Amino acid sequence: SEIWDSSFNLVERQLLHPDHVQMMWDLRNLHNTDFWAASVDKVWRGEFPEDIQAYEWLKFGFDIPDDAVRNRVLEELKKNKELEVSNSSPTNIEVNAIGINKAAALAKVCERLGFTMEHVMAVGDSLNDIAMIKEAGLGVAMGNAQEIVKETADWITDSNIEHGVAKAIRHWVLS
Repeated sequence: SEIWDSSFNLVERQLLHPDHVQMMWDLRNLHNTDFWAASVDKVWRGEFPEDIQAYEWLKFGFDIPDDAVRNRVLEELKKNKELEVSNSSPTNIEVNAIGINKAAALAKVCERLGFTMEHVMAVGDSLNDIAMIKEAGLGVAMGNAQEIVKETADWITDSNIEHGVAKAIRHWVLS
């Protein structure tokens, strides 16, 4: 949702509409799920503001170990075409404004640096990594990645515990 330059200046910020945050807060309360949310100035866990409209929101996340509940929440979220829905682990759901994903951010950074995505190696393990793995010149899935990520990738490295990122860099960049 935000891109910052190397001097810590904000380059771009894409906000999640407070009405969407309210809807997700209501979903969280309906299903009694764990949650977290990021506003421009704070990450919210456990506590949440009464006046949602008073904040600038970047992201909302659910952590739902129960598959049935997670699938119900996911179905509801996917009805809204203004939301980008993904995960960073099998039990969570992450929600941004539509178009906010790692691939879009990497493309913008590449443009600022003067090269294209074909010169990028992207490494990931979860649904929130799929777009960048597809768009990068070389998409690498971690050995511990979700199966759909492995199916999407050009190459699969070892798990995070087995230093998979380092091995991918050694194999594809340094060799």
